[in-house]
Amino acid sequence: MGLVRLLLYRPFPGEELVRALSGAKAVAVLEKDLSAGWMGALYTDTVAAFANETRRPLFLNFILGLGSRDVRVEDLEEVIGETRRAGEEGRVGENPRWVGVRREVVE
Repeated sequence: MGLVRLLLYRPFPGEELVRALSGAKAVAVLEKDLSAGWMGALYTDTVAAFANETRRPLFLNFILGLGSRDVRVEDLEEVIGETRRAGEEGRVGENPRWVGVRREVVE
């Protein structure tokens, strides 16, 4: 298990992310934004960085902390648990995952 924290979004550090995440089975992308009608922006760019890679991890998109909501320890435990499960099962399932937000509000 590890953590990658982006300090700069543009130019997007795709090559660096590929190097940092290439050994992972599953990667949780946490973000506090929403691209209406699709996934979060960071998730989309992270997955795109792996487009030409033969080996890529499973990617899970977690949207949390919307509307100035606090991100609680329980939220992060949920993210870690779901990501571990995805890596063990070899499948992602639902994407994006809404954490601490009523889903019907954003759909």
